[in-house]
Amino acid sequence: MQTIGNQTPLELSTEFINALIKVKAGSSDMDILFDWYVEQEALPVPSDTIMDSITHVNHTPVNAMEVPFIKNCHPKVSYVLLAWISMQSGAIPDCIETMLGMYCTYFYSTHGKNEKVTLKWLGETVGKGKLLDFKGIWPWFCASKTESGKSCWSTMTPDDLYTA
Repeated sequence: MQTIGNQTPLELSTEFINALIKVKAGSSDMDILFDWYVEQEALPVPSDTIMDSITHVNHTPVNAMEVPFIKNCHPKVSYVLLAWISMQSGAIPDCIETMLGMYCTYFYSTHGKNEKVTLKWLGETVGKGKLLDFKGIWPWFCASKTESGKSCWSTMTPDDLYTA
C-alpha cells in the first residue's frame, strides 16, 4: 500500500514519530497528567471515566472503537492510550484513526501482533505530555491518502499492519 506521496504507511508513521520526538512537551502539569494516565494502565479494569472518554469522545456520540482502522485490523491497544488519543481528537474520527494508525504501524513494525500498544510505550518512544489536535494531525492525515482518496489507515488490513 502506498500513499499519494508514494510513502508506505510505515514510512509515513516513522516520519511522524521522528517529528513528534522533536516537539517539546507541554509543561510539568502535562507530565503529571500523562503519568496519571500511565498509572491507569496498571489497573486490572479500566475506569468508567476512561471507557466513557472512548465510547463518547468529548461527550459526543463518537465511539473511538468504531473507527475503520480498529474494526479492520483489531490492534491490541490499551484503553488508556485510546482515551489519550480521544481526548486530543476534538471528537473527529479521522483524527483518532490517523494518530492511532501511525502509532500502531510504527509499533507493530518492531513488535509482535500479540503485544499491546500502550501509553507508557508512547511516552518512552516520543516523550510524555505531548498533545496534538486535528490541526496538528492534518498534514499527516492528508499525506495518508491513497490514490482512491481514502486514508491508508481506513483501508489497512491486518497483513499490512502486522509486519514484525
